[in-house]
This record gives sequence, C-alpha cells and structure tokens, in this order.
Amino acid sequence: MKKALLIFLFTISPAFADDQHVYDFFRQLPNSDSAIVDEQTIALIKRHMANLLYPVDMGSFARPETDTKFREQIMALQKQMGAPATGTLTLDEFGRLAEAARDIDDRSVGTGIIKKTVVKEGDFASATGTGGTDDIANPLAPPINISRIFCQRISGTCQLNIAAFNPEDAHLYFSIPWHYSITTWELTRVTATNETPCATSSLTIDIRTETVMISSVPHSDLTFCANQRPTNWRLLDDGFFVSWKLHQDKVNKARALVYEAEKKLVPRIMDASTK
Repeated sequence: MKKALLIFLFTISPAFADDQHVYDFFRQLPNSDSAIVDEQTIALIKRHMANLLYPVDMGSFARPETDTKFREQIMALQKQMGAPATGTLTLDEFGRLAEAARDIDDRSVGTGIIKKTVVKEGDFASATGTGGTDDIANPLAPPINISRIFCQRISGTCQLNIAAFNPEDAHLYFSIPWHYSITTWELTRVTATNETPCATSSLTIDIRTETVMISSVPHSDLTFCANQRPTNWRLLDDGFFVSWKLHQDKVNKARALVYEAEKKLVPRIMDASTK
C-alpha cells in the first residue's frame, strides 16, 4: 500500500527541479520515512533497469553510494542517456528511465480503417480514413484517428465525425461532430464551409483525385484569435504509417537506453517502408 501511495504521489506532485536527486524528491513527500522511501525508490529503479536488461541485484536495496556495482550500473545508464555519470539519478533521469522501461515493448496502436475511401453516389458523398495535418500545434485530432465525412445534398450539409486515440495521455476521444454548409455540388467535386469564432474552414471533396482537404483561415482581426494560424487537414492515403512512426519512435527511444552488452536482444524497430 505504501509503495502504491508513493508512486501515486509522484505522478500528481507539482514539478520539482529536474536536477534534484530522486531520493531527495521522494523524501519530501508527506509522511515519508527516509529508510523506507530509499528502499522503495531503489526497488523501483532496479525494476525499471531490469526492464532495460541491466543485471541489477534485486536482492539488495543499498543506495549506490554504498553499492559499488549498482553505482557503476547507474553510471552506465547515465552514459546511455548522454548525462553526467554521477552514479545517482536526478529526477529527470528517473523519469526518462521509467518512460523507457514502459515503452521498450510498446505495442503499436492502429485503426481498423487504414486505406482512404472517397465515394459519391447521387445526392450523397462520403469519405473515410485517417486525418492528418502538418500543423502539430493545431491538429484537428490526435494523429491516430478514424475520420468520416458524410454529405447529403438535400440537407445541404456535410458532417465530420472523428474518433481518435491520443498516445500522449492514452485516452480515446470521440469529438462532437463538425457541420459544414455545402456551397457547391458538382459531378466530381463537393465543397462546404464551417464558421467558428476564430476561423473559416473550407472542406473540399474531389472525387476524381480521391482527395479530401479542410483548409482553415483564422480571423486575424479578433484579438482572442491571435494564436490561430492557417491550417490544412487532409485524409491520408494510408493511416498505417502514422501510427507505425509513433510506435517506432517510442520504442527506439526506449531501446537506446538498454544495457550496452544486451542491445542485440532488442534491435531497433524498422521503418514501415522496409518491413
């Protein structure tokens, strides 16, 4: 119970200096006993290091100052991080260790719908796929998503629905539908617009080229919209490469911290194009 509470407090505590020693940080938590806290912290560090294939002694809870082998292993880890080899982890280094221990065997998250589809039949048009944008600061949705646009000529509207998974916070989101008013309905092209307080968005579905684009132009004359920028969002030809790149970057970042002598056991994840 105390160990669970310790971990929980670490996750909700306000930010401390990144270069603070991890033991000092945990000792500052309410109702902490220095001896118990040190033992629990060392156990947690060793468990994370074991995930990265460091040959740590799981039966010893001595701090690295009094455990030469453990101190050398910490220094080896810090060298892998490109940090000063002090033999004692800082709060920032502990966070990087915990993240790598979690991500080393990360599973790729994808969607059931990968290939883009664009269809127009009579008074209906639809498009489905993964939406993406080059504007990381203002995405319409997290990069792992299923986006569906359905246009009905009779109602004069297009509706955009997005279900998205955010790998940063591990949450699944289903946004409120976006409604666009149809402005043109041609044989091979449908356009529509959406007005928000800060921007005018233009939706274009091109049947001939099977492309879908939403371009947003901010209302720069309004002071509370000052942070808005023009954005271009589109349906990607294949959403698999987006989710695979996120997975690849996360795993390879973690595996860069694996114990040097055991790196052959966990090779880098390949680019999707080479699989």
